Amino acid sequence: MSERIRLDLKAGVADVRLNQPEKMNAIDPFMFETLAEAGRSLALEPGLRSVVLSGEGRGFCAGLDMASFAAMSDERPKQKGKGGGRWREPAR
Repeated sequence: MSERIRLDLKAGVADVRLNQPEKMNAIDPFMFETLAEAGRSLALEPGLRSVVLSGEGRGFCAGLDMASFAAMSDERPKQKGKGGGRWREPAR
């Protein structure tokens, strides 16, 4: 599949493993798309009975790799505020 997602299918059981233990398997955009691709591929497997999702290393998944997602845009996300459709920074 890729270096970051390992996929093994045996006897109708798919083992999908996040493989970025140095970042506690935090999901970056590439890993997110690869994981979605694995799901689409497995949906077409006629003998599939179950999918086991796990992670290499000491933790399953730390969540999103926010640094990777932030690098995709120079702007921080904004929320629509009250008053005439003007935009404001999110509350902290």
